[in-house]
Amino acid sequence: MVFSLAVFVHGESTATGTVLLATVSSPHETITWSAPEARLQDSGLWDSRHEPRLSVAQAISFARSHLKSHGRPDQLPLLYLELRRPQDSRNEFYFYFITFDNPRSLDPSTRQDVVVLLDGSVVEPVRRKT
Repeated sequence: MVFSLAVFVHGESTATGTVLLATVSSPHETITWSAPEARLQDSGLWDSRHEPRLSVAQAISFARSHLKSHGRPDQLPLLYLELRRPQDSRNEFYFYFITFDNPRSLDPSTRQDVVVLLDGSVVEPVRRKT
């Protein structure tokens, strides 16, 4: 299955700074996803009166491809998908937060969380031991 994505650029943003998108904490680790504000302004604006420019199916496909390219499990069932706003955003930026996991597994390491921006790019997480 092939997906195509049309991106309409009206000019690149000149915003500076980094926006915290999401945080997942466990007893042993904190994972954060952040992106430059300019990148979000160029890719993450969405008018909720219309469909997002990146469909749910496309976002899942990009997330699975990213997991596979990093040698991580890419065929786990979709457990959770949400179109979110950043934790500290004052603007209309959005991204997909996608979780794959085996709901019958007791092993927390099988869970795979992926952040996909509305341009189809995947944000790399930063992992910190706690």
